[in-house]
Amino acid sequence: MNLGTNAWHAMNGQPGTLKVEMAVLDLTDDFAETHPDLQPGRYVRLALSDTGCGMAPATVARIFDPFFTTKAVGQGTGLGLAVVQGIMKSHDGGIFVYSQLGEGTTFHLYFPVVETTEFLKEMELQPIPLGHGQQILFVDDEAILAALGKKVLEKLGYHVTAKTSALEALVAVREQPDFFQLVITDLTMPDGDGVKLCSELRKIQPSLPVILTTGYSGVMTPEKIRSLGFRELLNKPTTARTLGEAVQRVLYSTAT
Repeated sequence: MNLGTNAWHAMNGQPGTLKVEMAVLDLTDDFAETHPDLQPGRYVRLALSDTGCGMAPATVARIFDPFFTTKAVGQGTGLGLAVVQGIMKSHDGGIFVYSQLGEGTTFHLYFPVVETTEFLKEMELQPIPLGHGQQILFVDDEAILAALGKKVLEKLGYHVTAKTSALEALVAVREQPDFFQLVITDLTMPDGDGVKLCSELRKIQPSLPVILTTGYSGVMTPEKIRSLGFRELLNKPTTARTLGEAVQRVLYSTAT
């Protein structure tokens, strides 16, 4: 999603092409030597190319730096590509960019192929824990993610109020300090980050638990999360299971 959004911005509303390709490649020793993070062997390569404005070498050199962005104010946080790179590293893979001004950009994502002759046993998962109508405030400045979070939590048995603004969330709690049993908030938002929101909420209702969600958690440790007043950290993208289990842990620990 991050790479697709970047391609869309790069084409700047003009006619263009976003191409998605996949291939299986055997990487040689020579290739691995010139591509950090990769080892010789078989990989699946996902390639995303656009015919947008392209980037200068100086921009390419910084493109994976957290908070670096070439977009206008309000159009991006500069965390998208840092998130993508983090995902690739967690899969023992790598991401590389090729770009030319006026021509477009291509990203190559390499996922290592795991080959085994053993049969994988089906995971025996416990059912996702369900709620009992508890009131949850879900905050994310991206309307699609706010709506999705609301939908998932409602299917799990909660009553959910979704807000796309930290200020709106703060107003909602001020108006009804004892209404919500839990707040789930994004970290980076245009009108105030999740850390500041949590601090303000604790002034209103000190016992209100808050869960932080973010796509870039590299600077967050469990100790830092607790010191900032959060109960848990959820990495984006979340699943119904990770979300449901985190909510249950926080609500149960609060109740007891």
